[in-house]
Amino acid sequence: LLYNVARSERLANDLPAAEADLRRALALTPDDAPSLLLLSKIFLVAERHVDAATTARRCIQVDATEDECRIAYADAFVGAMRILGPQADSAQSRGAIGEAVAIVKKALEIDPDDEILKERLATLDREQGEIARFRTEIDKSLSAKKWDAAMSGLLELYRRVPGDARAGCGRA
Repeated sequence: LLYNVARSERLANDLPAAEADLRRALALTPDDAPSLLLLSKIFLVAERHVDAATTARRCIQVDATEDECRIAYADAFVGAMRILGPQADSAQSRGAIGEAVAIVKKALEIDPDDEILKERLATLDREQGEIARFRTEIDKSLSAKKWDAAMSGLLELYRRVPGDARAGCGRA
């Protein structure tokens, strides 16, 4: 019943109401492929590509024979990756490594088997660890009033890491 109401609401272009009804329907019957498919399509129309892709992926898991789920997933996947890739690149180039990590993790929700995304996440984790190590060493040097060591650390950090990621060093 909720699925039929949601279909009518989608046709009337009332996407928020359709989404709410589909969420209620899925709370009652989580493995309802038609509801998952319709919800994915609603997300896609609303340009919520990540939500669309993860919902369509769930639809495929529920009913692997449903070709429409695969088509919805492919459409949403392309849209999501088109958005998430540049967002992650931008965050990384600004030195916002934590933000880049969150974006790559979002992409991995869509495609958990993507080896390139897994490698990128590992690289970002290493970079985040390196930044943290630099910050710790610089702060220790400053606290100990080892000015030369602090300056060397700051220069090395400056040389290796984008600007925004250097923020917060030397808080001592």
